[in-house]
Amino acid sequence: MNNYSYYNYDASEHIKYDNPEFPVYVKEELLSYYPDFITTAEWHNDMEFDYILSGNMTFVVEGVPVPVYEGQGIFINSHRVSHAFNAEKQECEYIRVLLNPSLLTANSMFEMKYLKPFTSVYGCSYVLLTEGVSWQAEILNTVKKLLETKGDRWSDFAIQILYMRVFELLYFNTSSHPTAAPDAFVDVYALKNMLLYIVEHYTEKVTLDDIAASAGCKKSKCTQLFKDFLDTAPINYLSKYRLSKALGLLTETNRTIARISYDLGFNNGSSYFCESFKKTFGMSAAEYRKIARARMTETAAPDTALELLTDENPVNMDDIFEDVGGSAEANQSGIS
Repeated sequence: MNNYSYYNYDASEHIKYDNPEFPVYVKEELLSYYPDFITTAEWHNDMEFDYILSGNMTFVVEGVPVPVYEGQGIFINSHRVSHAFNAEKQECEYIRVLLNPSLLTANSMFEMKYLKPFTSVYGCSYVLLTEGVSWQAEILNTVKKLLETKGDRWSDFAIQILYMRVFELLYFNTSSHPTAAPDAFVDVYALKNMLLYIVEHYTEKVTLDDIAASAGCKKSKCTQLFKDFLDTAPINYLSKYRLSKALGLLTETNRTIARISYDLGFNNGSSYFCESFKKTFGMSAAEYRKIARARMTETAAPDTALELLTDENPVNMDDIFEDVGGSAEANQSGIS
């Protein structure tokens, strides 16, 4: 799991937004952050947009694999279970944008007529975005623009405008019918319950029986659901989840490696944790801690410099309005 989120009571991802009062997350990320180049399975209330800058990875949305290559992107609708991976364990650099639907809910009629149906189980689960389709290309360009304008003086204003335009494009160009069979909804619900159990109990001793019982199903059904939706075994997923939690503890705390191992539920000894960590990340836990802390020190100064330069590089509102028609001056005066 990345360091921008934690989990709600229902195991949905609670995003640590760039600004807690403005629910938007925009960041460049690397797939190598995750164990074995596989992101943690998650779902959240936000609409998600990912744009591949280099490399490639396969997104799995509600059990459906969607390969996405450099220059392409993907939209993932609200509350869809998804994860991504690179089978060759090769690096992938991408922009990740999370936009909370609450930004579109100023009017209750609009919310009930358009937003709720779109984000429900009857809305599309995902859209592969390519440059060859004009409306999809516009969304890809918007994702890039959101990263470029991040931190600028008027970025929140620009994001609000761009998000409405993106929602308009999605609403009028996608199907309002479910992209999964009715039986899949039941399976997804069971899977979410099992993932929730792992989130709540990963620090304890957890068995396959425990995971299956949390969804009221047999061990064979539990194993099949993890295979179908996440392409892994339940206990393997649990181990990778624990390892992903170790990254934050190694970087942000001074706990000993033995203590971290114990706190994460590796009750069979720190040696097993260390072996699993090195096998997964290609370096020891101690080496990772040293590198991650050095990287944090190196990136602190540029972030501060960016903040100091913000007033000298404000967002060009004419560029924003040009994408949706008109200019800043014309829109401010009510002239199209």
